[in-house]
Amino acid sequence: AQAAAYAAAAASVTLKPTDPCVPSTSPISTLKEVITAENHRKKKYPTSETGNTPENYEMFVDLIYRMLAYDPKDRIRPEEALNHPFIVAGDPHQQQQPPS
Repeated sequence: AQAAAYAAAAASVTLKPTDPCVPSTSPISTLKEVITAENHRKKKYPTSETGNTPENYEMFVDLIYRMLAYDPKDRIRPEEALNHPFIVAGDPHQQQQPPS
């Protein structure tokens, strides 16, 4: 549920037709801007929503960045993604498994 909320917030950010679409010189910073864009109107990490902490945002940005890696050898594998700290932190019953 937590991951879906962050993904929905990221999906709600749209470019205007006049905005240039160019590669970022700092992809992680740009990804953080997109993810936190909805919250800029309020607080950066609204306490009214469970799990909104700077640490969770950092873990979410890391996961998404690794999922979107252009080079497949740099991209996170599904097994790794399921054991990523952001996913594991959202499910208290899931145990982190060592990579095989």
